[in-house]
Amino acid sequence: MKSWLKLTWVDFKLINRNAVVVFFTFAFPVLNVLLFGTMYGNQPTPIFGGRGSADIMTPGYMAALVIGSSAFMNLPLEMATRRQMGVLRRFRASPLHPLVVIGAQVVVGILTTLLSAALLLATSRLAFGAMLPAAPLALVAAMIFSCLSLYALSMLLSNLFRSVATTRAVFMALYFPMMFISGGSLPMQFLPKAVQQISHYLPLTYVVDLCKSVYLDGRWDLTALAVLGAILVVATVLSVRFFRWE
Repeated sequence: MKSWLKLTWVDFKLINRNAVVVFFTFAFPVLNVLLFGTMYGNQPTPIFGGRGSADIMTPGYMAALVIGSSAFMNLPLEMATRRQMGVLRRFRASPLHPLVVIGAQVVVGILTTLLSAALLLATSRLAFGAMLPAAPLALVAAMIFSCLSLYALSMLLSNLFRSVATTRAVFMALYFPMMFISGGSLPMQFLPKAVQQISHYLPLTYVVDLCKSVYLDGRWDLTALAVLGAILVVATVLSVRFFRWE
């Protein structure tokens, strides 16, 4: 436990010294809220069930931009960098279990995700009068659960690549299409039917569904819970089993 706490604290300080990570974690989601909030405002509309654009895009951005970028950009690139630079190889020479290394990264990712989501919500609320979460504590729980599920999947996939360049290319190719067609950055109502069908096969779609249902209505989307729970269990077992130190 002591080793895990120390490693978590060191990882937290390191990640917040990375200007690129800080920008995409904290500034990028807020800039999107300000840009699209200015364009579309927050007037109630029948398309969104009497809610405004800012009401809808706030939980969507929390899922697609905050959780998504943390899971599919920050985490795998950090692990790839540590593999390529030999940091994980040095950890292997210590008594550290892979779960300690993974656990530290997961906790840091969750903490920064929650901080970023709080900043995004405050911006949307102050700038455009967006609604507050219907169930704040449930929303925090849903975000943590979503992070754990996507982090497990990301850790599993990151074991397949040896270089930072390859990891970056693959995860960018995976993440950015998901970001646009998962219903987070663009409401699902605006997407073509064919794209909506494709979105059912994307894990980020279920994160968006879960966060939106809890945020807007205070209820849990059981389908999203089941899918993300299955991903969490299977990906965790496999990522620990096939974890590579180098």
